[in-house]
Amino acid sequence: MNRPPPNRVVSSTSVLAAATRAWLDAQDFAQIGKHAGVFNDFFKPSFQAHLAPLGGALNEIGNRRVRLGLVKIVGDHGKLLERFLPRFDRPACCRITRRARRLDPAGHPLVSEPAPERQIWLVRHGETEWARLGRHTGRTDIPLTELGREQARALGRRLTGHRFALTLTSPLSRAAATATLAGFPAAVPDANLLEWDYGALEGLTTAEIRAADADWTIWTGPWPDGETARQVGARADRVIARCLAPEVDGDALLFAHGHLLRVLAARWLRRPSAGGAMFALGTATIGVLGWERAAPVIETWNEACHLEH
Repeated sequence: MNRPPPNRVVSSTSVLAAATRAWLDAQDFAQIGKHAGVFNDFFKPSFQAHLAPLGGALNEIGNRRVRLGLVKIVGDHGKLLERFLPRFDRPACCRITRRARRLDPAGHPLVSEPAPERQIWLVRHGETEWARLGRHTGRTDIPLTELGREQARALGRRLTGHRFALTLTSPLSRAAATATLAGFPAAVPDANLLEWDYGALEGLTTAEIRAADADWTIWTGPWPDGETARQVGARADRVIARCLAPEVDGDALLFAHGHLLRVLAARWLRRPSAGGAMFALGTATIGVLGWERAAPVIETWNEACHLEH
């Protein structure tokens, strides 16, 4: 097991990865919590003598204090994929980032570097009375509760500082009000973000619907006088296309509804609309759709840590 000498300043990410794998092999997994410190604070004391020089190297990168983002562990051998991220004060559960682009001396992206993929951020509206009771709320325009308004303001604190090239909202007031209270009053209404039209099932709970049809789910139907799953999926596809249009130069932010956003996540992954059944989504939570190389992925889902403060 190779370890960097204690007196050598190391800036190579390959050495960083080797040291981290050694720590992982020791099966001593440190807890990275809300108030985690810089790199050498993440590891047990017996390793700090060898890893402390890395902390100095990290402080030199970009002339800014940085933290090591422990992103994910993959593969049969527990290989760590490491990223250097600018320091910021959000809890670890709230960190959504992408790898920074390398710049030439003039500050321009290197030609060999691909443009960062655009993300689509999804926000479900805050609590309503019908949502609290589990009633199917499609096109009925139910306002936010006071808790829902507080949740929307918490969303604003979470989203502050991130630049969005496009911000859209469902025309229904519970989504539009969430956008406004979160600090996005100029969000553009898009009818494709309306919630699923439940037809004759509007306002009913799942238990009430199953009293007449024990096998019913929203994903399999039937949907008397309402939209089919395929029709909702077609609307989600149009939203995705709008977010990825060439004229949108950056990330998109969508304020919408539970079932619609779950369908949209399934369609992002190129799955049938019914695949949304696998993606539970609470009120006032955040999801982020992104990329792993050329493959669409869900980077973050049902994030609610902003509601805990």
